[in-house]
Amino acid sequence: NVSWSASDADGDTLTFSLLYSADGGNTWDLIAPGLTSTTYNLNTAALPNNAQSKIKVIANDGFNTVEAVSGSFTTANPCSVLATVPANGATAVPVDQQIIVRFRDAMDRSSITTTAITLQDAVGNIVKGTVLYDNETLEATLNPSSNLKPLSAYTIRVATSVKNVAGAFLGAEYNASFTTAADSSEPSIAVASPPDGSDGAPINTLVCVTFDEAMDPASISNDTFKVSSSDGSSAAGTVSYDASTQTACFTPSSNSSALTQYAATDSSPVKDAA
Repeated sequence: NVSWSASDADGDTLTFSLLYSADGGNTWDLIAPGLTSTTYNLNTAALPNNAQSKIKVIANDGFNTVEAVSGSFTTANPCSVLATVPANGATAVPVDQQIIVRFRDAMDRSSITTTAITLQDAVGNIVKGTVLYDNETLEATLNPSSNLKPLSAYTIRVATSVKNVAGAFLGAEYNASFTTAADSSEPSIAVASPPDGSDGAPINTLVCVTFDEAMDPASISNDTFKVSSSDGSSAAGTVSYDASTQTACFTPSSNSSALTQYAATDSSPVKDAA
């Protein structure tokens, strides 16, 4: 509790305003206006950790004001997480969502790592990505290396190895879970080999396309991925799909005709893994 004493020579009723400074009195924030009691239960858990905290009491009798300032004191609260984005229990989260962890206090940047702040899927696999910390916003941002899976559950985990600048560690692991939305985007081809419009490709060349997202392997076949010559005839060959690289390839059964133009097409039944 914060307490003070005050009196008015004329016996007028006094009201008090309580202010807090985190920088030794250079700047002040109003905590509680219009108090009539000379005690106040200050929630120090809401104050930032520092050694320059001060309290100011301003007394007013309706005409005049006087003030008194305390000496400096130290606030040392335990490290804590205030919120995450997405919030715990969130649904329909976009698959390209950044993960944000907002802390109560300034954090020790060296403790904010990809092992201390992780995103895991429903079976515990860690999503690859990078973690950055902004001391102005007190936020750590995890950027997944690729889009999350649609209609899937994920858990944000903040380990007890994170600590604030006062050296206080997180008391217990912090978890927040959410589920992603359905994927409404259509897949597209990111890279083609040989490139579109290229000349001089070897007659035994492998024709490959890499998609910008994971594909449904069952939708990629000789019916949906074709190579045809300029006269419209389809080349014979086999189609394969590598899920690890998101790449489909057409392997011709025989060498292509020299000096002949070919075109590779993928048709509408090709669909993503969502």
